[in-house]
Amino acid sequence: MINFAGKFLRVLVLSAVLIVPFSAVADEADLLEKAATAYTRAGALDGNDAKEKLSEARQVLKELIETYPDSVSAKTLTEGGEVEVTDGNILSLDIIQQDLCAIDGFDCVIRMAIDESHKLEGDLNKVRGLVVVVELQEKAGQLDSAAETLEDIEGIVGAMPVGMSKLEALDYTAKAYALVGQKEALNRILDDATEIQGRMSDGIEQSAALNYIVSIQVEAGQLDEALSTSERISNSRFKLYALYSIEKGLVEAGRLSDAFSVVAQMPDDLEPLKYDALMRVVKAQAEAGQVAEAFSTAETISDDAVKSYVFTVIALAQAEAGGNDAADAAFSSAEKAAEAIPDGKDKSSMLVVIAKAQAEAGREDVADATFAAAAQSIDTIEYDGSRLSSLLELATAQSEAGRENAADATFAAAAVIARSFEDGDAKLLELSDLVIDLARAGREKAATEALAEAEKVAQGLPHADFKPYSELVAIAAAQAEKGQKEAVSTTSSSVIAIAKSIADDSTRNGILLDVAAVQAKAGLLGEALFTVQMMDIDEAKFHALSSIAETLLEQQQEVSPGE
Repeated sequence: MINFAGKFLRVLVLSAVLIVPFSAVADEADLLEKAATAYTRAGALDGNDAKEKLSEARQVLKELIETYPDSVSAKTLTEGGEVEVTDGNILSLDIIQQDLCAIDGFDCVIRMAIDESHKLEGDLNKVRGLVVVVELQEKAGQLDSAAETLEDIEGIVGAMPVGMSKLEALDYTAKAYALVGQKEALNRILDDATEIQGRMSDGIEQSAALNYIVSIQVEAGQLDEALSTSERISNSRFKLYALYSIEKGLVEAGRLSDAFSVVAQMPDDLEPLKYDALMRVVKAQAEAGQVAEAFSTAETISDDAVKSYVFTVIALAQAEAGGNDAADAAFSSAEKAAEAIPDGKDKSSMLVVIAKAQAEAGREDVADATFAAAAQSIDTIEYDGSRLSSLLELATAQSEAGRENAADATFAAAAVIARSFEDGDAKLLELSDLVIDLARAGREKAATEALAEAEKVAQGLPHADFKPYSELVAIAAAQAEKGQKEAVSTTSSSVIAIAKSIADDSTRNGILLDVAAVQAKAGLLGEALFTVQMMDIDEAKFHALSSIAETLLEQQQEVSPGE
């Protein structure tokens, strides 16, 4: 059975959407009733049978427009509006189109995403959007469609004026071709990029252009050539970006000692990026059975938090490979590094990460001890707000690790702190955080109760304009995880009502994007697509559609994992 966008819209209508009431002359009323009957029957059918009835409903509405062009209903439908029909549904040509699209699923959503990508501002953004489409098509195994999208990309890039934006677009194009296995196209792209780079005279521009050349060379598997090109980059930031790309390529090629050497050459401008590269090398070493090398690499790290995390990565990789002794040794080193972290909040966060990993690796008793150590570290935190956020982090991790009783106790301790704030604004903020984390841990009932408490606090603050859209989205996501479609639909309508009251375009569209994502995960594709149509920022629409397409692919894989 299809998911009714019309039924969903009815809920929104009851929440204050203006519609054209059911009021028409007899013959016109007959047509509306006929459309409503076909639409209702479609909801009880699947596949082509449902599409046939939806198409019938659409045709009847078009007949009404042609026969009674001056009627209120006809004018409303022509202008893209909705009319209420006898069975309580809300109908429009757009609604029926969304329902038809919901039946076609991924293919229709991708077509919508392609259309939306062409509306994005600037050629570079169009290319970025279409590369995302290629990635989705490749995941779906639709290589012929991906080839057509690549032709679309080539047309846009070819018409772009020579400059840095075109270089970046060529880099994105190279990634798309590499993704679908057409590496023979990369030499041509590299020639085009090199020609543009040769026109750059400014030092910074030269460095930026050479960074793009390196990126394309890496995609083409020309790793040694990329290393040579990186030596010509004078700007330290762009050199770091180039070396980061090369290191990634070397790891993927299994050249781990070379990758480690490249990390050693990286400037310290962006330590997180350098540490991420180092972590990639360590993980690959551990997975390849190069345990001594992985431990040696990890010991070169001076930051205790990063070192602890890297040893945790080694431990998980070894546990998965059956190297139990090495895994235990790595977990021990991870805990040792974590205990050396001076800040109580940072220490507890790292211990929580280790405990989750230990539970995942089947070391239940050790994980319990590490969770307890995290709790002890939290007790040393003086500021209530920081202690509360750490407790929420711990409770969420305990829940994810299957320790529900411990999580309940930790959430209860967090709730006590949240309620203890005397300042109303602070209490409202902390209760909101509590709501979101309770929902994320699958405790939507407790989250709803905490939300009611937060709303009560907000009512006592005359200056507060409490619009709990983030909290409600988190609750809807929890409902979606449990397959509670009707609850998701109801909660979504509440969030959308809030979104409609927000004047800021970016905020409103961001909320609608989050709602559409949750609706898609709940299997409410018709509602998700209708929510997308409420957006009025093209970039938000595109991101929503690509997110929905990704969700549909994940759902297909869950149904048929062996295919």
